[in-house]
Amino acid sequence: MAATVSNLDFSVDGDKRATIGTITGDTSYTSGGYAISPSAIGLANVLDFAADLPVSSVPAIRAARWDYTNNKLMFFDQAFAEIANGIDLSAYSLKFRALGW
Repeated sequence: MAATVSNLDFSVDGDKRATIGTITGDTSYTSGGYAISPSAIGLANVLDFAADLPVSSVPAIRAARWDYTNNKLMFFDQAFAEIANGIDLSAYSLKFRALGW
């Protein structure tokens, strides 16, 4: 499976295109992050990515990072180690805002 992108909304921020939405995990996180093409979030490329993480979630996720080189969304635990391969994140959703072209 893969992460699901939903609730997309678009605007313009200066000379960039902005998109906000929700990303929900799947039943088996893949080490290295979820592959999410920029087009899946309405952009040709991602220049900046910010996530609003839930305060309480299981597993406890403390950070999300966009891998700009590989277009992947990575999740990190309380010790800021990447979430283990195979962890169920299907009940986990985050709000995001991305800027790009």
